[in-house]
Amino acid sequence: MKKTTLAKILILVLVLACVVGMIFACEKTPSNPSGSTSGSSGTEVHSKTKAEILEDLSSGLTSAISSVKSTEKGGGTVSVASEYEITMSKYKYEITYSANYDYSSQNGARSSFYLKVFDSEYHMTRLMLYYKADGSLYYETEEGRYTIKNFGQTGAFQALYSFVKYFDMSSMVLDENFASAVVELDTYINAKNLTQYTTSENRENISLEDVNFDARKSVVNNILTSAFTRFSTTYDALSKEYLGIEISRLAEVQLSTLNANKVEFYTKNSVFDETAFDFSGILESNDDYSLKGSIAVYPEKVAIVLDQFDDPDSLEKDVLTYANKNKLSLEKQSEILAEKSFKETSISRKTYDGTLEIDVFGTVYEARLFYDIDIQNDANSKASFR
Repeated sequence: MKKTTLAKILILVLVLACVVGMIFACEKTPSNPSGSTSGSSGTEVHSKTKAEILEDLSSGLTSAISSVKSTEKGGGTVSVASEYEITMSKYKYEITYSANYDYSSQNGARSSFYLKVFDSEYHMTRLMLYYKADGSLYYETEEGRYTIKNFGQTGAFQALYSFVKYFDMSSMVLDENFASAVVELDTYINAKNLTQYTTSENRENISLEDVNFDARKSVVNNILTSAFTRFSTTYDALSKEYLGIEISRLAEVQLSTLNANKVEFYTKNSVFDETAFDFSGILESNDDYSLKGSIAVYPEKVAIVLDQFDDPDSLEKDVLTYANKNKLSLEKQSEILAEKSFKETSISRKTYDGTLEIDVFGTVYEARLFYDIDIQNDANSKASFR
């Protein structure tokens, strides 16, 4: 894998994550007419105003935050799942992140996580990481597919664990500032853009649709600028070497338009557990951008679902199923199994060169951009996480 690719993806995710959180923390603008909801599928709740619906949403988010904190404090397991598609300029990626955070261990080594970055433009996997609770790490880059046994017991685990959690967008939603800011939407959306309805006996959906935030784009742009101007030119030499760009130039990223095409929040027994979103717009550079996806959070352990061939425990079964479906020969089946198998390797060295901090609404997010983990695959080759 080219050393510029993964870090560029990380930056795109962080920038767009800022946009997602931004629209719910905008300052108030003059009110639009309020009223009861209308027009959606399901058993709709007609009797509530915009303010009441948003209070329900805020309460659901607050309850979810309390539930997750209680689980963490009790040493339990919190499950998260984020799936999103990012399009910006020439980049188009599908990113899947699922994890079971086990809080019974101090360093999280008993947790499990799965991260996959798929390049839709070239139809190829750029990165796959699968860490099992038994301490084994399985990963795929352009160089091949490998496994490191007992990775959870090495010093490199904490660095990788911290890195992958930046692909978990649940922290942007399960945030007390976010929960309280949601009610401010009442001041600048029409009742027709907001619906609330039941989907089953104990589940409800709150949907925000086709809301233009161009009037607040200056707030977003100011935050993006302040987030990256702090670097000045300090890290430009390193970022040029590792990322292929000068990181201070990211302060020049500005939004021309910003639209929430659709944002849905789901609650179970009045407690938030899932959201789906679709944002899009145009940059000042005239490039289109979009962010679509979903986020789910559960205060309990939920099985991680892996794509075909990514689960080492079912690899042979997956290959057999694929071969039978496509009527492949035994020889071709053996070739695929050999190609998809994970070759065992080990860590040879690690180095550290700096951090990236982004301040979003007073909360500082820190990402390790230049942490290298060199992996010796055989006598003549090596792969690096960057």
